Amino acid sequence: MYKTVVRIYKIPPQVRGDLQSFLEALTRRIKTPVASITVKGDTIRIEMSGPRDQVFKSLAALRAFFGEYKVDVGKRVWVFTFDKIESIAGIGIPVDTLEELLRLRGYPARRRTKKSKSVETTAPREVVLEEIKRLAEAYSKVRGERMSEGAMKMVVVAAAYLGVDPQSVIRKALEIGVVVRESDGKLRVDYAWRGALREVIRAYRAST
Repeated sequence: MYKTVVRIYKIPPQVRGDLQSFLEALTRRIKTPVASITVKGDTIRIEMSGPRDQVFKSLAALRAFFGEYKVDVGKRVWVFTFDKIESIAGIGIPVDTLEELLRLRGYPARRRTKKSKSVETTAPREVVLEEIKRLAEAYSKVRGERMSEGAMKMVVVAAAYLGVDPQSVIRKALEIGVVVRESDGKLRVDYAWRGALREVIRAYRAST
């Protein structure tokens, strides 16, 4: 069974003038059949996928390699794919709702869509699992509601973040006008759902 891990490292200052050679030496430490290395600013992002023993051997080799340059490993990055999120939640949850909820909690999170939809975050794993469950609970309470995709995302993220019933979020959103009910009864967001989300959170907190 394959295991996928992501690690973030700082580029050692002393090798920045010859980064290519450094990356070639780094690549030789990785023994997994699938790996990608990207450089952005002064950091290197390494994603490895393969048999568990090869992943762990590669991680040990990378720790030793970066240790030679006295580089501290960044916080562990967790990758949650759409399938993994669905497995935990028992329901399909858009990955950008988890991304946004984690950001509201103050954790770095990034949505990726190239190979498969997923969320990368340095939030502790137990925190991510709890937030997925909160989103799943909110979704389960509004599955019968007729809403646009944006309205649905806004409602469930606000409900999960505030710890309130989704219906109270809908009432508040209608009250302040960021959500409208169309003639057929369907709810839609008047503008970008992330902006509407913040308006609702502010309004909800101001009234409690």
